[in-house]
Amino acid sequence: MLLDIELKGPSAEEWVEKYDHNLAAQKVVDMIGKYKIAKKTMVSSFTPRILESILLATKDTEREFIL
Repeated sequence: MLLDIELKGPSAEEWVEKYDHNLAAQKVVDMIGKYKIAKKTMVSSFTPRILESILLATKDTEREFIL
């Protein structure tokens, strides 16, 4: 079984400034690691800024989940 975690974020510019994409991405990456579910997890988003944040959150480790 594959777990698909789709991350969403605000699209209105007024909210984008208030939303911490990097913090949200780091929390998701931390939870995936904490529960040791990386090998059966896929993280997706239609928001490029969120995908960039996931890449940043995993830059110093081997990412074992699908992005």
